[in-house]
Amino acid sequence: MAGTRQPSEAAEKELKGDSPLQSLEDDEFGLAEITLSISRILATRISADGYVLGLEGAWGSGKSTLANFIAEQLAKYNEHVVVRFEPWLIGERNALIAAFLGQLAQKIEVVESQQNHSWHPSRWRLGRLSKRLSGKMRRYGEYMGAFAVPIGSASALDPTGSTALAATGLKTASVFAKFFGKAPSIEQLKAEIVSGLHAIRDLLANIRFTVIIDDTDRLEPYEAVELLRLVRKVADFPFVTYVICFDANVLSQQVNHALEIQDGRLYIEKIFQDVVHVPPQEPFALRRYLQRLLKQSFPIEMGSSLDDHEVQFRKEALFNRWCGLLVNTPRDVVRLYQAVELAWPYVPKGLDFLDFVWLQLLKLKWPDLYLWTRDYLRDVGSYRDRGRVADKERAAEAQRLLKLLELPSVA
Repeated sequence: MAGTRQPSEAAEKELKGDSPLQSLEDDEFGLAEITLSISRILATRISADGYVLGLEGAWGSGKSTLANFIAEQLAKYNEHVVVRFEPWLIGERNALIAAFLGQLAQKIEVVESQQNHSWHPSRWRLGRLSKRLSGKMRRYGEYMGAFAVPIGSASALDPTGSTALAATGLKTASVFAKFFGKAPSIEQLKAEIVSGLHAIRDLLANIRFTVIIDDTDRLEPYEAVELLRLVRKVADFPFVTYVICFDANVLSQQVNHALEIQDGRLYIEKIFQDVVHVPPQEPFALRRYLQRLLKQSFPIEMGSSLDDHEVQFRKEALFNRWCGLLVNTPRDVVRLYQAVELAWPYVPKGLDFLDFVWLQLLKLKWPDLYLWTRDYLRDVGSYRDRGRVADKERAAEAQRLLKLLELPSVA
């Protein structure tokens, strides 16, 4: 492409998007201490059945990264099983509980092969127990999944499903007939699951399951409430701990909408035994992280001399003022860096790198100002080509800019 910077002239790395970090070795924001502390608590200190721990933080604050770090550390504990459940991938609320219990059953079924011992004195018995228990858990999931009908506040956390069953009428009752017959009731089946977990614990003294549930922000309101019912009443099994990543504002609004109540936060408080807030990132650390990423990929563009006072002033304006205003989370940093890395190798030669970074920042975080800037540059091009602008149009654009600067529409 004539007149453009060819890919070979600028660093081209694989674009990874804004995916969360997977390993503590890649930690950029000092999460090691909180990761190790939470992991140790989950692995050695929790004795309650169906314990629910929340990891709370706004979108992009690093909840998924912290969850990944915790899962990595828990995997190092012998006889500790980690289950990753992503409810937003299910796509159907009625299948949410059944899908979860099926996934947990799958982990239980192979718990014998997941142990670090090459041999266990009761390995054969453990294998039989695991397979029998996983079958019962799948059947329990079929029962409870069938009960996942539209719910109101009265039946939201009904552990037996009887309220939901009553709401479905005779048609649904006929569906359940094929499940039950002479089969055990839901309460009896759950009791057998609990007994089976205790039997496995008799053989594996340190067995523990930690279920990490992420991306609750993406759920529909009724799916979010169904998830809360799942962890608090439906699957409050022994030796199972739930770690749920959530945004308090989003989840409370989901509960408000689904159950038509006034204060979803009070409702949420009844779900979690404890909540750990993702540590906020120091603004300077975010800006330093951004500059480090840019220097790694674009050392020439970022490597101006300290004697060039104009460039240093513009860097100060970009990174400390503009980024200080608009870059608030690790995800903001990664998205901006990826936007620059995607397009910079292909822009016309001679374009100013700092201006380009600034424009990408506006496009991501202040789109209204970005559009104004784009329109302004378009008009400047017209003036260069001997176009003219009316005084009223110029005044209108000035007022439009002033209004934008009064109240930033920051994304």
